Amino acid sequence: MNVDFKVLWSHELTREQIEEILTLFDDAFSNTMSSNLFNWKYIDNPFGSSLHLLGYFNKKLVLNRSFWKLYLDQNTYQCVDTCVSNDVQGKGVF
Repeated sequence: MNVDFKVLWSHELTREQIEEILTLFDDAFSNTMSSNLFNWKYIDNPFGSSLHLLGYFNKKLVLNRSFWKLYLDQNTYQCVDTCVSNDVQGKGVF
């Protein structure tokens, strides 16, 4: 399975990419995440803009791992969410 990865800060994400992440959350967790919750959790949190690892398979977002930057150290991150699309779960991509 060939997955193309992008690494972006929350403030660098396009509206389309945010919508893709929200759709992936809905798919992976059978739960709706609102854009307000996304902004609160990844942009307006005390740590600032979050880091996102996005994985695309056949141009569809199938993986997302999000990290908060911790300012205790310049290179410290806390993983806060990992989403894997039902389409690729169990295929060893994460």
